[in-house]
Amino acid sequence: MQAFRETTDDSLFTSINSDNKIEIAYFKQNSLAPVIDTPFFGGAAVGTVIGPYEEGNAYKVSKLLASKNMPDSIKVSHALVAYAGAERAPAEVTRTRDQAQATADSLLAIIKKDGNRFADIAKNASDDKVAAEKEGDLDWITQASPMDPKFKAGAFETAKGQVSLVESPFGFHLIKVTDQTAAVRQVQVASIDRRIEPGSKTFQAAFAKANEFAAKNKTPEAFEKAVQEQGLNKRVADNLKETDKFIPGLESPRALVQWAYNSKKGDVSKVYDFGNKFVIAVLTEVKEKGIAPYEQALDLVKGKVITQKKAQMFIEKINAKMSGATTIDALASALGVQVKNAEGVNFNSSFVANLGVEPALVGTIFSLKQGVLSKPVEGTTGVFVAVIDRISEPAAITDFSSNKKQAIQQLQQRTTYEVFNALKEKANITDNRGKYY
Repeated sequence: MQAFRETTDDSLFTSINSDNKIEIAYFKQNSLAPVIDTPFFGGAAVGTVIGPYEEGNAYKVSKLLASKNMPDSIKVSHALVAYAGAERAPAEVTRTRDQAQATADSLLAIIKKDGNRFADIAKNASDDKVAAEKEGDLDWITQASPMDPKFKAGAFETAKGQVSLVESPFGFHLIKVTDQTAAVRQVQVASIDRRIEPGSKTFQAAFAKANEFAAKNKTPEAFEKAVQEQGLNKRVADNLKETDKFIPGLESPRALVQWAYNSKKGDVSKVYDFGNKFVIAVLTEVKEKGIAPYEQALDLVKGKVITQKKAQMFIEKINAKMSGATTIDALASALGVQVKNAEGVNFNSSFVANLGVEPALVGTIFSLKQGVLSKPVEGTTGVFVAVIDRISEPAAITDFSSNKKQAIQQLQQRTTYEVFNALKEKANITDNRGKYY
């Protein structure tokens, strides 16, 4: 811990000393393990090291590197100048790294003189051809987005409306932040971990216990009773398909899926060893091909009906309060809730900042006039009332060639998909891969 506290190169230190590669990143409050979340957001000094503490199947030690207010989400566009040898560099790129940097510096100078040139450069000079189709637009990203850490760090350091130059393993990026959410307190954390692995005696004792369990509990009733009496961790793997190779929480569980498809309802399996877990399974349900019987569909339908009924209750409650409220703040006060701001709502995306994916809400917003309260909208995660504070008109499009090209590509891809499905349906194929692989 002392060495971790004193190191000046946290990235190198964590890379050398950690069993797993843990990205150094910024985190919002309540997104870290409580043992570090509370002190790191409670005023701990930069450089504070906490641990070891147990998290998952590892012991971890974490270090507070920085604490600052920054946006939770940003809307980013970029232009990439790649060079030969960079990751995923197009085959036609032959420039050296120095030449790429010189090109990127020149493009940045042009943009600083005339910010309106960014879209043209991102469209015509970028080596990221996918993003170039949308004038470099990468949409909204967060600290959790699966992107290169250097690119992400540079993007979040860039102010709204500004353009920065950042190098990543892919080349040099001209990054423009076109919009961002309100700033919230976030902390930058570096962590090292050590996997918790059992010794031979522990392994043998656990295996013997698992074998004893499997031998004594050969029926679903006995299985369930033993689980309750011994306080074991029972998990449910629902809707397994014959070719599935993944079950949450288990390492390479293909053998268990094959067992299930070669067994009958009520069978109890032998002991399986998956990574650091011994597993005994019982086959509790078999869903035959075709329309599900009432008993199997009940839970799914019941959940959806309850959600719909709750939404109807909320809508009725909101409607009752709307008659006396002329503003969103007055309505929120009457309902005892808070108003949330969502900046950068775009008709091309169903994502709403601070809420998530809400297509019905986005559609409603774009049907409103500025300043007019919407009717209650049943969304994915709740019932919403929206009002438009400000409308930013997009720049007029005079050249639709890129839009046309993108539409043609999408149709071509769709055509291939539909032709394949048509052939598949007509071929009358029986898929037996699950029996052998």
